[in-house]
Amino acid sequence: MIKFLNDTVTDTFNTTADTSNTANKPAVVVDNHSIMADINRLFDSPVPSVPFVPAVPTDAADALIQKANESINKSNELLSPVSSAAVPTKPKRARKPKQTQAQTETSAAIVPPLTDAVPPEPQTAAVNSVLALKDLFSFKPLIETASINLPSYDSIPDTDTDYLFQTDVTNQILLYLFYPNRDCLWLAGDAGTGKTTAVLQVAARLRWGVQQITCSNKTESYDLIGRTTLVNGSLKFEYGALAHAMKYGEILLLNEIDTMSPQDLSTLNDVLEGKPLTVVQNNGEIIKPHPLFRVIATANTFGAGDETGLYSGTRQMNAAFLDRFRFVKVDYPTDAEMQTLINRRYSLDATVIQNVLKVVADLRKMLAGNEDGTGFSVPVTTRTILKVCGLLDLHIDPLTAFNVSLGNRLNKDEYAFLQRLVVDVFGEAVTRQQSKAIAYAEL
Repeated sequence: MIKFLNDTVTDTFNTTADTSNTANKPAVVVDNHSIMADINRLFDSPVPSVPFVPAVPTDAADALIQKANESINKSNELLSPVSSAAVPTKPKRARKPKQTQAQTETSAAIVPPLTDAVPPEPQTAAVNSVLALKDLFSFKPLIETASINLPSYDSIPDTDTDYLFQTDVTNQILLYLFYPNRDCLWLAGDAGTGKTTAVLQVAARLRWGVQQITCSNKTESYDLIGRTTLVNGSLKFEYGALAHAMKYGEILLLNEIDTMSPQDLSTLNDVLEGKPLTVVQNNGEIIKPHPLFRVIATANTFGAGDETGLYSGTRQMNAAFLDRFRFVKVDYPTDAEMQTLINRRYSLDATVIQNVLKVVADLRKMLAGNEDGTGFSVPVTTRTILKVCGLLDLHIDPLTAFNVSLGNRLNKDEYAFLQRLVVDVFGEAVTRQQSKAIAYAEL
């Protein structure tokens, strides 16, 4: 545009006089007002005009042309946008994808705006402490003393003062918590062996926060990472157990992990190796693993499927996923450990406890199967034993206590076997006596 104006001014001067071959240069009359009027028409906006210049000699024409050009340049500066160097510009907003009119109306009508995910902060203050682990547990662990900087969590499990720790299992849990080496921990065992409780009670003694979720065949990776939900009329992203534990340094406890789809679990392979988690649903948030983040899984199998038929729904896990774990076998407590546990909870005669454990031992032999392929179809768990002892402590007769806790679940043949076994162990006089009435009950 500037070049065009310059050419216009030059052409105007050239039509007035020819100065190329004249010795005595004639005067040139320049009508600045007509030039400025042409410029105004081009821009449809007033431009400051150059003051009127009377007839001048052609020797001064070049100076006059230069002055006119300067005036035109100033006009261009007034009409052009302000320089970005002089005035700060607002940051550009990211373009939103185009929507149809129907989509726009639907979004405006029923979809509230998405708000930032702000989970409650579980940490309030760091606690620097040296833990004497041998004073926290009922045995002398492999790690006697540990220095750890734990936040003040709001997800610490409740402490069961009557809980009896199994030495081997507890040692493996402690070794993993303090020396993870980018591994995860897999606890496998029959139902009721106390896999989940062992982890929770170790965490309770250490004051370590736990995020736990029970998996199933319908559990998806989004259930672990988090979802966008409607809260008080607005959309809010709520962290799942994995994202929360990873962000704030808690133990992620995955119960019944072998019932979850291997395809969904394989998406966690990088996370289990200590790599960041990208939360696409929360605007691509990247969560780096907290130094205290740990992953412990419990299952009835070691990830190779169930051959006994007792645990339907378990699946064969992906080999690459299993490679991230350490594996620990969890068995039922020994008779000596069970006696100690029962004595901590109930006031039963030693003979009664021994009889209960004898019935359980014979039932578990049946569960293992006989040579003819027959066996007991229901596992006798630690929970079952404690239920029986709890009823016996209320003076319920042994036969009723076993039937209520276990027998009524059995098929006809197994039920008959249990009745004969209880009568043989406890004696017919004891098992046939009526339960004593409870005179007073208090909650």
